[in-house]
Formats: sequence, structure tokens, C-alpha cells
Amino acid sequence: MTMGGIAAIGAMVDIQGFGLAGVRVLPADGPDEVRSAWRGLDEAVELVILTANAAAALAGEPPAEHPLTAVLPS
Repeated sequence: MTMGGIAAIGAMVDIQGFGLAGVRVLPADGPDEVRSAWRGLDEAVELVILTANAAAALAGEPPAEHPLTAVLPS
């Protein structure tokens, strides 16, 4: 069994450490960048770690069953 990819979206200062664990880091400083990063995710991504601000920027996006998301506390 292979594990799917993991990505993190949000301000670089908040997500850069995840890169040390092999997480694909997608820096996004504003709502437009967050939405662009979200839409650019490929099918191999199974889990997306979002900062609280990134999650708020995605509030208007249609809900998705895939990928699984986790929101970091603010």
C-alpha cells in the first residue's frame, strides 16, 4: 500500500516546516493565491493541511470529498 501525497497551503511562515517531513509546501499569502493553489492540486494529493486563513479563503469553494483537509489552529 502506498500513501498519497500531502500538501500544505497557507502563509510560508506557517507551513514551511512541513517541507522537512516531505509535505509539498504551497505558499499562498492571499485568498486568490489560496484558491489557485487549491485548484492546482493533482489527484495524487490525499491530504491538504490548511492554515486558518487559507481555510477561510476556501469557504466559498464547493465542498470536496477528496482530498481530506486538516485546518491548523490559528
